[in-house]
Formats: sequence, C-alpha cells, structure tokens
Amino acid sequence: MTARRSRGEGGLHWDETRQHWIATATLGFDGRGKRITKKASGTTKTAAKDKLKRILRDHEDGLTSRTPRHTVGEAVNYWLDYALSGRGHCEIPTGKTGRPSKSLTFA
Repeated sequence: MTARRSRGEGGLHWDETRQHWIATATLGFDGRGKRITKKASGTTKTAAKDKLKRILRDHEDGLTSRTPRHTVGEAVNYWLDYALSGRGHCEIPTGKTGRPSKSLTFA
C-alpha cells in the first residue's frame, strides 16, 4: 500500500468513467470559505503527477489567478484601457440602454 500524501500536496485518483488519472490541488479558500481547487488529468499516473507538481509550483510562484474564468467584458475593458493606449482617443458610442453599441470609432 502506498503512503498517504501530506496536507497541501494535492491528490491523485483514477477516474473509471474517463479512464484518466485526476490530479487535484487545494490552493486555499475564497472570501466565502469555499475551497479554491485546480484539477488536471493525464492518461498515466506519472503524467498526472507531473501536472500536479506543476500546479503546486505555479501556485507557490504566484502564477495562479484568483478567478480562473474571465468574462468578455473584462477582456474588452482591458483592451480599451491598455491595448489602445498611445493610439489616440477612442470613442465608444452607446445605445438607448447606455451599453456600448457594436462598433467603435477612433478619432
């Protein structure tokens, strides 16, 4: 029988339905007290273990993001704020609802 992993080292288990090894790491807790977990999978146990090590190493280096899913609105705001800097004024026309319309005009 294999030895149990220490706390904070993540876990490996076999998923019978997917026929893959699943690596799971708990990276902390959010403001509501819910666990922040990252998962990865591999066809072999060694591949899944390597991915688990990469997840934990990235977390220790501070490379994991707090919100793994980004919205289109966040991407557009980032693009408007940073990607267009130095290109002149950008005017965003708004419709009746106050939301941006489908086209952008550059001055």
